[in-house]
Amino acid sequence: MPDGGGRVILPGGGPHSSNGYTREAAKAALNQTINGSRQYKRFVALFKKQFPLLHGVWARTDMATVGNEISNFYETELMQDMALYEKAERLGLHLTYEYDGCGVMCREDDTEVLAKIQQLVAHVQACSERKWGVRPVIVVKSATDEARPARKKRKQRRPRNFREAE
Repeated sequence: MPDGGGRVILPGGGPHSSNGYTREAAKAALNQTINGSRQYKRFVALFKKQFPLLHGVWARTDMATVGNEISNFYETELMQDMALYEKAERLGLHLTYEYDGCGVMCREDDTEVLAKIQQLVAHVQACSERKWGVRPVIVVKSATDEARPARKKRKQRRPRNFREAE
């Protein structure tokens, strides 16, 4: 059961915090369980108790494919919406399609990029609510450091007393 601090409380506490699972840890536990992991038995037991109908549906699915099926049905449809790409273009952003999300590229000097991304998030959430009545949680990650060019390798110097073998 969620507490006011965004944690799911387990009897006796959970492995990820002294008060239970954080939202991030709960999501990871659910995702890994959906994909076939058996690592989170106590969490799954709590989930079964709190959400018996949802757990029952999951129990009858093919765990080897359910994650991909969810992605293909929901995420792919949202990410292939051309209105999203048109909105990004009007905002001066460029989106790169990924099956379960998208990459966002912008000018390096764009100081309003986070506000623009929030507009895209709101667009995706509104589309999902219209289609399925569900407002998804969307994670925005920064890859600024990953996009920087790698440093050139320095030429390895030989020690001063090194002599080539003749």
